[in-house]
Amino acid sequence: MSFGVHERSAPGKWEAIMDSFLNQYYLAKNRNQKISVNHVPELHTPAQRIGYIVATCSPVTRAHIELAVRALDEASLDEVYFIIWPFIHIHGFHAFDVKEWAKHNNHIDWETRVHLLKTAIADAGMEERLKVLHEAKYLYAASKAYFDPRKDWTYFWTGTWYVIRAIQASLGKREYFFIAGADQFNPNVYALFEAAEEKVWRDYNIAEQLALHSIIAAPRNGYVLERFYAPSWLVTQVHFIGTLKYATTSATAIRTRRLQPEELLLHTYPSVVKYITKNPLWGY
Repeated sequence: MSFGVHERSAPGKWEAIMDSFLNQYYLAKNRNQKISVNHVPELHTPAQRIGYIVATCSPVTRAHIELAVRALDEASLDEVYFIIWPFIHIHGFHAFDVKEWAKHNNHIDWETRVHLLKTAIADAGMEERLKVLHEAKYLYAASKAYFDPRKDWTYFWTGTWYVIRAIQASLGKREYFFIAGADQFNPNVYALFEAAEEKVWRDYNIAEQLALHSIIAAPRNGYVLERFYAPSWLVTQVHFIGTLKYATTSATAIRTRRLQPEELLLHTYPSVVKYITKNPLWGY
């Protein structure tokens, strides 16, 4: 299935849809809704091309790190930030209780996920170019103050959207890239043309994404990646990278104990395996 201009709709119609959503975004951005300077982290880096990956990393897998490294190499990025979702529930913004959802799906706490991600980055020897946004938990909580369920445009100032905006406010004018696997990228494409599937988080549509940053998409986890291309007049664009070696590596498989202990090293890093088996997590 493809959602390119020619395949999806008559010439001009797709651009009109895109224009509508972009205008909606910019109207929201230009309202008196500025990020408080008290909420913006002090980030310092000489990097000019910056990517970010939004994930649960529960736990971090080889696919998470490979996605970041491939984006660095194939899109010539300087650094990639991992934004780890802290499962902070925002009433009216999330469709279901986030904490209950996390508990039901055997997720581990934010601090442990951050710790394991940092050890995996060290195992991969990528500390200089892969970063963990430690301020993410605070910024997710801070975004609650900007959300009003009666005003649709406040979705642009809530949760992950707010965290990304804070990164850009701190670092200023750079080139920014949202890095996603097909399981994140495809719903963004679908949401432009049809009602989004109701789930615990909200899928932003592809126009909303492109209003803020370019996108780097990679096939992973058995999903077929939609070949969606932004119109040439947009500064931001969609960039496709090759199939990941660890595309079938799944954090869910680890959490649900579908793997044998001896298989863990195939899916994650030695320091992560050591932590999982020592504690023990998920019955390993």
